[in-house]
Amino acid sequence: MTLTLVSGPEILGLEEILLGFNRRKHTVQVTSEKAFLLYFSKRDFRERILIPYPSINKQLKAEYKIRWNFYDKREDEIKEFQCM
Repeated sequence: MTLTLVSGPEILGLEEILLGFNRRKHTVQVTSEKAFLLYFSKRDFRERILIPYPSINKQLKAEYKIRWNFYDKREDEIKEFQCM
């Protein structure tokens, strides 16, 4: 079963890192011969990307906030539609 299709430069587990969770909430399985998956441990991601490049950290947090607001608003619209 496909729950979601991930494309482009998406970072699975980013939400958990930004929010300080100890574990990932989601997993990934690559089924395309054209796709590839890069794996970083939480520690490596923080120490090699987020800490040395604070502008990337800031940008990722801003993008996460935009996505969160979009999905939050979308959820409200769906709930409102169901009540009609």
